Amino acid sequence: MPTFAELVARLGTLVILPALAGVGLTLITLILLDERRMVIGAFAVQSVLVGLLHTRVLAAQLAGIKMLVGLLAALVLYTTAHQCAALDFAAGAQPGAGGWRDSAVLRRLPFRVFAAILAMVLGAQLYARMTPALPGIEGPVLQAAALLVCLGLLSVGLTSEPLKTGCGLLSILQGFGIFYAAVEPALAVIWMMAAVDLAVAVAVSYLARMQPAAEPDGSAA
Repeated sequence: MPTFAELVARLGTLVILPALAGVGLTLITLILLDERRMVIGAFAVQSVLVGLLHTRVLAAQLAGIKMLVGLLAALVLYTTAHQCAALDFAAGAQPGAGGWRDSAVLRRLPFRVFAAILAMVLGAQLYARMTPALPGIEGPVLQAAALLVCLGLLSVGLTSEPLKTGCGLLSILQGFGIFYAAVEPALAVIWMMAAVDLAVAVAVSYLARMQPAAEPDGSAA
């Protein structure tokens, strides 16, 4: 029976292009939706895909660590989202607000789609500039890193809701982690970045719990 590291390495070899497409879809979900648990679920899937992409720049064991850290951060955020949902329900908030059928989300959808397209164009420009500087990274992996940074920044800019902002920040860190792993794949750096990811998740969870129940999202668009 293959070990976890061997399984991660095999999947990373087979699904590099699907992983790139999946990262794009999860980032779009972060931008378009506001419902906390759906956003965090998309981030959890994204963490698995980013872990697979890391197999192209790191040893399989280290890529597995990156994947597990992302899933642990998602678990911390999801636990907080569940608690916040209970508080919102007690305060009389409508269940499922922020999903596809939410009228507020539908009103903001055209602008967010347009902004996402612009962010992807910016990601393409970043990819074109970074390719000569990082020749050791395969094209799909570098494209995913550029998308994580640009669309993550957009996700942060479109909301003031702590948990969704946290997913955007963690996406930016995931993209930066891919860039940096190609330059300095040291074990100490990997652990330091893992600690930063978990610290961000804990801090965001604390801020979300401090936020009054059923407070409006306060999205910029």
